Amino acid sequence: MKPLPSKRREAAFCLCDLILDRKTRKDVYMPQDRTVHTKHLGDNRYRDLQVYYEKGGMNYRDYSQKPKGIYFASHCYKKSDGFITWSTGQKGDGYIKVVELANYSAKQLRLVRERVEAAPEQIHDILDGCYGSIPELTAYLKGEAALPVVKAEAA
Repeated sequence: MKPLPSKRREAAFCLCDLILDRKTRKDVYMPQDRTVHTKHLGDNRYRDLQVYYEKGGMNYRDYSQKPKGIYFASHCYKKSDGFITWSTGQKGDGYIKVVELANYSAKQLRLVRERVEAAPEQIHDILDGCYGSIPELTAYLKGEAALPVVKAEAA
């Protein structure tokens, strides 16, 4: 049997290291759950806040291209008797492109996820229309600004 050329041998060793590393460090390669926070909105209604990487593709409703990047999404649904009913077009339901990327970036995904984990209740309040606006939320998720200050209620 002939030995592999040096570049092929190096590639084979790197592949073996990757396989071994995958077995020992699952946290590096295991996909994260998209859902960062879930809020009970009353009755049997819920809203999920999600952060995820989208690799782009065709939107089959209007045939537009969805660019690659990190997205923040809010999904409203009803849960009863073990069934989940999704409903679209509700206030606070939709997605925002936070960071447009050419390639996947774990760091960017982690940063956006940490921003949502830091203030989930305030984000829900903005989506409910209690205060703030979607452009202010987008600036916060991008790391360009802080969340708007909650106005204190008069006693």
